[in-house]
Amino acid sequence: MKRKIIIIIILLSYSLFSQKKAGILVGINNSSSSDEILGKFNFTNEISYHFGAFYEFSINSNITFRPKLLFSQQGNRTTKDFEHSYHKMDYLNIPLNLKFFQNTYIIAGPQIGFLLKYEDNTFNYTEPHSFDIGINLGIGKKIKDFLLELNFYQGIKPSVNRKRSGYNIVKGYNTLIQLSFGYYLF
Repeated sequence: MKRKIIIIIILLSYSLFSQKKAGILVGINNSSSSDEILGKFNFTNEISYHFGAFYEFSINSNITFRPKLLFSQQGNRTTKDFEHSYHKMDYLNIPLNLKFFQNTYIIAGPQIGFLLKYEDNTFNYTEPHSFDIGINLGIGKKIKDFLLELNFYQGIKPSVNRKRSGYNIVKGYNTLIQLSFGYYLF
C-alpha cells in the first residue's frame, strides 16, 4: 500500500511541476467565405475580433501541444457604394495546435469550430452549417510573458452555401487571418 501511495505522489508531483503554461489572448480577424479551399481571399477594411485562452504542455524541448478556446467573429463584411452588406458568423473555435520551438515559433494543427450565431443581410446565403473544421498555420514570437502571433486558417468543410446568378449554388469555406496578442498567466 505504501508503495502505491509513493508512486501516486511521484506521478502527481511530476504532473504538477512539469512544463505547463496557460494564458489569455485577444486579437483582430480579417475573414471571408472563399469559393474553394485555398481560393481567392478578399481582404476587406472590415475587421472583426477574437478572444480566448490557451494552454501549453511541453512534449519535449522543441515541441509543445497548445490547444486554445476562442470566441471568433468570421464571415464576409463589405462596404460598397455606401451599402453595407454582410453575413456574420460567430464561432467557438478549438484549435489543437503543435508549437514548434520556443521564442520564435511555428504553430500548426487542426481546428474545429461550433457556430454560435449567424446574421445575413444579403439573402445570398443558405443556412450555415453548425460545425466547421480546418487547418491552422502560423508564426509567433514570445517576449517575456507576452506573445504576438499571426495565424492563417482555412476551412476544409463548407461553412455556408452561396447563391450565385441564376440557380447556381457555390460552397463557401471559412478563410481567416488572425493577429493575436497574448499574455502568459502562469
